[in-house]
Order: sequence, then structure tokens, then C-alpha cells
Amino acid sequence: MNHLEPTNSFSFSRLVQVIKRTYTLNKRTWGTGALVVLGALLLFWFFPLILGRQPWHQFISGNLIQPALFFYTAGGLFLTSAVFYELHSPDTAFLTLTLPATSLEKMAGAWLITSVLYTVVSVVLYLALVLILHGFSLLFIGSEVPFSLYQLGNSEVGQTLVSYFGYQSVFLLGAVVFRKNNFLKTLLGIIVFLAGLFMIGGLLFLIIGGSTLE
Repeated sequence: MNHLEPTNSFSFSRLVQVIKRTYTLNKRTWGTGALVVLGALLLFWFFPLILGRQPWHQFISGNLIQPALFFYTAGGLFLTSAVFYELHSPDTAFLTLTLPATSLEKMAGAWLITSVLYTVVSVVLYLALVLILHGFSLLFIGSEVPFSLYQLGNSEVGQTLVSYFGYQSVFLLGAVVFRKNNFLKTLLGIIVFLAGLFMIGGLLFLIIGGSTLE
């Protein structure tokens, strides 16, 4: 990190450096993951054509939004679960713990890069994918792929983004708390928590409902 003036208060300059460091350490892994997802979506699009079957998408790029949203959510949660991998290894934990930044700056940097910046990059990659599909379709099939930016503003996209930002915050907490298998342990914790709420709610309903009937 660049030399910054030491201060115990929140520093935007240090926050930027934390984000840059996180990106530098993970850019190869994240880049590989992005290429895998783009390749999977391309295969998903062209697979029926390879088999000579009627394409499920009918050459409408809007039909690709749902699988893209699935990969966006799953990929983001996996990314979030692994963002503090240094912290849970005896050989690298000191790198995070001695980083010249406050705990708030470290958490804010991790949250920004796995939520806001991740979402922006995902949208850009989706638009690039549509352009690739447009070119391939014109070249090999002779058919255009209709696209409208309004597709990104429908209610399904908005609901997925809101849900992701909520889930992502929980998985970010799990990335700090759990040492191994962060994703699975966080998912299990959510399931146990919801099951507990359901059981407590059911018991309260039986108690209150039973006393009311009496």
C-alpha cells in the first residue's frame, strides 16, 4: 500500500488502497471465474443449435437474463465468502491483521468490491455478452439478437439486486466468522436461523392460539 498519513479515523484514501489490494490479490481468480461464467452462458445459448434443436431463447437476449441472474447471485456469494481467505490461514493471517487500515475500512472495502463494484462489472460483462451473441448470431446463423436496455430495468432484475445485497451482507459476515467452508457454513447458519424462527413462531401461535380458544 502507498504511504498514508496515520490516523485512527476513517480514511477514504486508505479505503481505496484496501480495495486496490483486494483486487490485485484476487484478479486472476476473479478473471478466470468471469470467463467460466461467460463461457457457460455462451454454451447455454448455442447448445440447442449445436444439437439441431429449436432454441429455447428464440434469439431474444432477454431470455438470457434469468440464467445470468443466477450466475450473478451464486458467483457473488462465493466471491464474498472467500474475500477474507487470508484471515483464516496461519501463514497469511498477519497480512490482514497488520494491514495499516482500520477494521471499518477493511469491512467497507470488502463490501464495496463484492457488492457495488461486482454488480457494475457484472452489468458490463452482460452487455458485452449480448454484443458477442449478436455478432456470432449474425455470422453463423444470419439472425439478429434483439436487445433493449429496458430489459435490465424489469422487476425481476431489481428484486434480484435487492435480494443479493441483503444476502451478500450476511455472507460477508460469515466470511469473517467462519474459518473454513465459509459459503456452506453461512448457508447452513441461515437455514438454522430461519428454522428456529419458524419453530418459535409456531410455538407462540400454539400458545397464544390455545389460550385464546380457552
